[in-house]
Amino acid sequence: MRLASGLGRGAPVPPLLALLLLLLQGAAGEPCANASPCSCRRGLLDCSRLDLSGRSLEPGLLSPLLHGTTALDLSHNHLLSSNWSIGSSAQGLQEVKMNYNELTDIPFFGELTSNITLLSLVHNRVSEIIPEQLQLYVSLENLDLSSNLISEIKASSFPRMQLKYLNLSNNRITTLEASCFDNISSSLIIVKLNRNRISMIPSKTFRLPHVQLLELKRNRIKVIESLTFQGLDSLKSLKLHRNGISRLMDGALFGLDNMEEL
Repeated sequence: MRLASGLGRGAPVPPLLALLLLLLQGAAGEPCANASPCSCRRGLLDCSRLDLSGRSLEPGLLSPLLHGTTALDLSHNHLLSSNWSIGSSAQGLQEVKMNYNELTDIPFFGELTSNITLLSLVHNRVSEIIPEQLQLYVSLENLDLSSNLISEIKASSFPRMQLKYLNLSNNRITTLEASCFDNISSSLIIVKLNRNRISMIPSKTFRLPHVQLLELKRNRIKVIESLTFQGLDSLKSLKLHRNGISRLMDGALFGLDNMEEL
């Protein structure tokens, strides 16, 4: 892509500016199927693997989005910034993937944040779940923070929200505070905590009446205490293998009346 004015006729366009021009052209009604560097299909704007190593997208770069965009993929770009500006006209945006970047915080997308139902941040550098960052995602149902640097889940980590799917696998979690999931207990259906460093589960951790699948594979749990899973009234599948469990105390599985797979 070359720009006829502004940078000089025939001068190469920097990659970030090229992306901005592409998005603006798409918003004006021009097809993007054959455009570079992004591609689009069936509502997905794919801006992954743009080789933006060590860079942040300038404010306004993704404003406005292509008309009809419902999903945005910015994965594999080594992006650092967590504060984005996307035009509020793209009210249809529901899914955002920013996997394999270098984010240290949960990103913010301006007014559109409240519309997003799926946020995937796999393989980033998030070390803490900060409730103030999540509370803006009032429609969020699916959150994937696997393969980050999170070390603990506090009782205050999650604000009240309507999450259904939560993946925290492959982090560095050693501590689950009692009641750490209470603020999302009314909606959670699937919880994954595989490949962490959890050695004990405090009582009242899993008061999650609608959860059907709970995974705790490849942790460091040796003993399952009595009533550990009390409150998982709808649980159908509990996965605990590769923990080295040596003792199940009396009542360890009490209350799991609907469980089909252990």
